[in-house]
Amino acid sequence: MKLVAMKQALGRAQGLCGRGASGTVRLLTFKKDRSVTVSAVDGMVRVAEQGFSSQVVEVPAGSEARRALREACRREFPRSNKLYVRE
Repeated sequence: MKLVAMKQALGRAQGLCGRGASGTVRLLTFKKDRSVTVSAVDGMVRVAEQGFSSQVVEVPAGSEARRALREACRREFPRSNKLYVRE
């Protein structure tokens, strides 16, 4: 796990939101009490939140997936400047 800036962490996670990508990235707060997990398989992206709000959203890859990821990060990490990234 690496502690990286919020923009870098979002960039890595949004890389999975594109078409043809596959893999999993988990973003955690500094205290590791909140997280957002992004999993991409076969053109579908799953965004799972855990912490303030616990919900799972499955959307097709592309702009909808990026939008779902941004909304989840705004909810879970409202004041975070740095996040842990687990790939």
